Amino acid sequence: MEWEFHSSAALAKKETMTTNSAFMSTATLRAQAPGEPIGSILRTQLMRAGLVALTAGVMVSYATSAMAQSSYSGTGAGEFSTGNDNSGFGHNAGRYINGDSNSASGTNAGQYTNGNSNSASGTNAGQYTNGDSNSVSGTNAGQYTYGNSNSASGSFAGQYTNGNSNSASGSFAGRFVTGDGNTANGYSAGQFVSGSVNSASGSNAGQGVMGYRNSASGSFAGGDVEGNDNTASGTSAGQNVTGNRNTSVGFQAGQNVMASDTVNVGSNAQAQGNSAIAIGNGATAQSSDGIAMGRGAQAVQSNSIAIGAGAVANSSVALGVGSQALGTNSTALGDNASATGNFGVAVGNNASASHTNSVAIGNGSTTSAANSVSFGSVGSERTITNVAAGTGATDVTNVQQVQQGDAATLSSANTHANAGDAATLSSANAAATAGDTATLSSANAHANAGDTATLSSANAHADAGDAAVVGTANAHADAGDAATLSSANAHADAGDARTLRKANAHADAGDVRTLSAAQSYTDQRASETLNSANQFTTKEVATLRKQAFAGIAQAAALTPLLPSAAGKSTVNVGVGSYGGETALGMTFAHRLESMVFSGGVGVGSGSKSLIKVGAGFEF
Repeated sequence: MEWEFHSSAALAKKETMTTNSAFMSTATLRAQAPGEPIGSILRTQLMRAGLVALTAGVMVSYATSAMAQSSYSGTGAGEFSTGNDNSGFGHNAGRYINGDSNSASGTNAGQYTNGNSNSASGTNAGQYTNGDSNSVSGTNAGQYTYGNSNSASGSFAGQYTNGNSNSASGSFAGRFVTGDGNTANGYSAGQFVSGSVNSASGSNAGQGVMGYRNSASGSFAGGDVEGNDNTASGTSAGQNVTGNRNTSVGFQAGQNVMASDTVNVGSNAQAQGNSAIAIGNGATAQSSDGIAMGRGAQAVQSNSIAIGAGAVANSSVALGVGSQALGTNSTALGDNASATGNFGVAVGNNASASHTNSVAIGNGSTTSAANSVSFGSVGSERTITNVAAGTGATDVTNVQQVQQGDAATLSSANTHANAGDAATLSSANAAATAGDTATLSSANAHANAGDTATLSSANAHADAGDAAVVGTANAHADAGDAATLSSANAHADAGDARTLRKANAHADAGDVRTLSAAQSYTDQRASETLNSANQFTTKEVATLRKQAFAGIAQAAALTPLLPSAAGKSTVNVGVGSYGGETALGMTFAHRLESMVFSGGVGVGSGSKSLIKVGAGFEF
């Protein structure tokens, strides 16, 4: 007769055992065989039962020790995991873990983790993680992470990360990142990044970045960037940039830049050339080293400077609202001043130098020919006052010198003419008087002779004879006198006319020579004045250019470094250089809870300093 019994060696600790920790042993007690001692049978069976019990106790002790180091709660949680101090809470959480001190919370969280000290919280969070000290939170967050010390917070955040110390906060933030130390904050921020120490803050900011230390702040800012140390702040600022050390601040500022070291400040400001600066809404610096400051200002060619709303400079300098320097190496200073001729200079509101190497000075002044200087326009002429008397061959002549030259010339001409006229008239008068005297003497002698003869011959007829003779004598005398006088006058008039014509001809010749000399002298003085004005203008423009470059260098030296937290202050020292001018700047900033105060001083190679003070609010 046979019977069997069962013994459970670990019933007292059943709640701490896994499914493979329960052990069932079976012993069979047979009936005594014929001729076999009953004591031998019992002894053998009891020894077997004791061995089984001892073995079961060892297995229970091992299982209890291992399970005390890991904790799992939920259907399928912690299955197929190896390691110590791991925990899983949720349906299928923490399965297939290989490592120590990993934690998973949420349905399917933390599955297929290979590493230590990783943490996953959220449905499907932290799956397929390979590395240490990674922390993810959110639905599907941190999936397929390879590296150490990465963190992701938000639905789908931090997926497909390959690198170390990357941080992503926000739905879809920080996905597809390859590199170290990258930071993304905001919806879909910092996606598709290849490089290190890049930062993106704002919805869709910093997407598609390849490079190092690039920074983007604002919705869609800093997207599609290839290069290093680029900074974009503002909605859609700094998009599609290829280059290094570019700065873009403002709505859509600095887009489509393919250059380095540019500054773009203001809505739609665009600096397209290396080291170009565009400041102001719509300001554009299209070539290297160009400067455009003011709404709509344009610096077209290299080294151009356009300062003022609507100012345009083409390889030139334009300062003033609406000023245009379109000629090569031209300069326009003043509101709406225009220098369209090459090497032209226009100084003053609405001044226009439209000819090559011409200069227009004063409000509304215009040029009419190349190589000329204009101080007015047709119908709006100006006088130049306080001009000293010229001394050199090319000096300008003032009015006093011209008047003195004219007076000397006219005095010489009048003296010569008067002397000739006097001599001629004196000779004519002498001839006429002599003729008249001789004629009258002859006539009188003839009359007297006739009178004596008549009186002697006929006394009776004396009255009648006298009357007849006297009448005849008078008629003869008058006729002679008239003939003689007429001849004398004709001779005198003819002589006077010839003498006067000679005097006039001589005077005219003298006047022409004198006038020619005066004009030559005047032209010489005018040319000297023009050259002097050109030299003065060139010097003034050079001074203005130097001062502008010094101011730009001072502005560049004022590089603020804002405090990192409330209650902190920063002091920054910078050096700026532009166009051969160098400046040193120092800025100070102090941060309150929601306000920042800042100030700065810049000093350069010139005599003037730049001071700025500002305050900012955060809300």
